[in-house]
Amino acid sequence: GQLVCFELDMLRARRNDYVALASKITSCFQEEPTLLINNAAICESGSSKEAFVRALRLNVLAPVEMFNALVPGMVRAGDGIVINVSSGDGELVYLRSDLQASIQGCTTCHDVRRACAAFLKSHGHDNEYAHGPTPAYAVSKAFLNSATRAMAAAHVDDRSAGASGRIRINAVCPGDVATSMLTPHLPPDAEVKQPREAALSILLSGGVAYAAAARHDSSWHGAFLRDGVEIPW
Repeated sequence: GQLVCFELDMLRARRNDYVALASKITSCFQEEPTLLINNAAICESGSSKEAFVRALRLNVLAPVEMFNALVPGMVRAGDGIVINVSSGDGELVYLRSDLQASIQGCTTCHDVRRACAAFLKSHGHDNEYAHGPTPAYAVSKAFLNSATRAMAAAHVDDRSAGASGRIRINAVCPGDVATSMLTPHLPPDAEVKQPREAALSILLSGGVAYAAAARHDSSWHGAFLRDGVEIPW
């Protein structure tokens, strides 16, 4: 296989930067990309507004922009898998009730953008938005899950656009992974996966979704998966 790296600062990138990146990828390989794994993330302690801005920008809005830039090519190709790497920390049960309602009310990616902006506008340092030492990460992953459902709802069946309707979009939780981003925030006795194990878990969930698409099975689309098994939002 061939590995080609492209540089993009997702904390500062704008929409046209993602479109330009998609064009570079397509030109490099001379075909439409049919696999997108949104894995870039940030996880910081504390409840400062700056931490929330960074988390929402990188963990939520960047995946949405990558999706918007690449999914038209998947539609043209008639095939595609989108995996948004999420976290169990983003399960709604860990969030404050009014924030749960705001996130659940999002039905489109535009709704997610507006809800993120409204959240940042109303942010208060003394508010406990989510359980645990990394609330910005938890809130951002809950928004990413909501964006995943919105992406999937917008592409339930792309056959009207000339594709085969085999695009599958899901969120995946690989579990706690031994990385420099996450390890400092975990308790000493936490069970963690090595990066290779986490990667296999992500690919397993993607494979399950792809197999369902090949069977024209409408399940495994807009789902939250861990090790190929669906888990609660």
